[in-house]
Amino acid sequence: MEEPGFRVLPTESGDQKTEAIRAIRTVTGLSLWNSKLLLESAPVAVTDPD
Repeated sequence: MEEPGFRVLPTESGDQKTEAIRAIRTVTGLSLWNSKLLLESAPVAVTDPD
């Protein structure tokens, strides 16, 4: 069975910046530094549907 694709598009971190960075790391497997940079460049697509 094929898993459905999805897109993660954060628009801002708000008050939960640490949790947002952790979520990005979990989804992408990026390092802490790269996850933080990705969040700071929001809005940006973190994942794209397959």
